Amino acid sequence: MKRKFVLLLALVLPSCVPDEWVKADRATFDSIAPVHLQLLEQSNLPATRKETQKLVIDSWRVRLEKAEGR
Repeated sequence: MKRKFVLLLALVLPSCVPDEWVKADRATFDSIAPVHLQLLEQSNLPATRKETQKLVIDSWRVRLEKAEGR
């Protein structure tokens, strides 16, 4: 339920941002997100904490895709 709510919020947030920001954010996402997710899987964090961190990455991806017009 929480995951759906986060994704829904990401979809309805405004996405009117300059193209330069979107390109920079995509480059940042592409370099940070995979490493963060890999480290997260290797960590000893509780499952709930891992899920929260995955939701953060998911919401970032959804906002970015919306800004890119996907």
